[in-house]
Amino acid sequence: MSDADDNDDEMPPDLDQVGEIVDRLIEHLINEDIDPLIIGSGLLSGALGVLAHELDDATMLKVLENAANSVRSGEFEELRQQRAAEEAEDEEKH
Repeated sequence: MSDADDNDDEMPPDLDQVGEIVDRLIEHLINEDIDPLIIGSGLLSGALGVLAHELDDATMLKVLENAANSVRSGEFEELRQQRAAEEAEDEEKH
């Protein structure tokens, strides 16, 4: 596959760039009043499509299981709390 596969501890240099582009896209879609569930579902579907070109089914299932484990561990709860705090702060400013 790619050089990034040779060392799982190193993040590919393009990851930051892709992350910034995706963040801007998400912000744009939210500003267009598109339902966040639709945005997330579309992004997830697209990401799985990209991975399907590179990974076999067993590896894709491992990726999905890792994602599910992140949800189960509460990893995303911190993100929800951070967003709620930011929204409350924005409300106070207005």
